[in-house]
Parts: sequence; C-alpha cells; structure tokens
Amino acid sequence: MLETIDNSIEELERKIENGRIRSPERDNVRLKHHRALGYQIRTRLKIAESRDLARLGEELEERLEELENNS
Repeated sequence: MLETIDNSIEELERKIENGRIRSPERDNVRLKHHRALGYQIRTRLKIAESRDLARLGEELEERLEELENNS
C-alpha cells in the first residue's frame, strides 16, 4: 500500500514541478495538486506510523512472553 502512495506522491510532485499549467485561470489546478500532495503525504505518514506501532506491539508481546516463560 505504501508503494502505491509513494508512486502517487511522485506523480503529483512531477505534475507540480513540470505541469503544463500556463494561464492564471488554471492555476487553481496547481493548488489542488498541492493539496492532494499534502493529503497523500499525511496519509502515508499515518499508515507507516500504524505499521510501526503494530510491529513494536508484536515485538513487545513476544518479549513479555519470553520473560514469563523464563520466570
């Protein structure tokens, strides 16, 4: 899932940097790309944080079980 979001972030960055928006009237499209990029980055951070917390929780449970078994 993170790979998909990373690809989407890269595509939005490419559009922002190299997009073909030339007229001031269409500049709102660039603004929407910035907003979407911010949303995707926040989403990616939340997913990565949840994944990392789940891994830490599993590791903690395993270590607690080891301690209980060794006692």
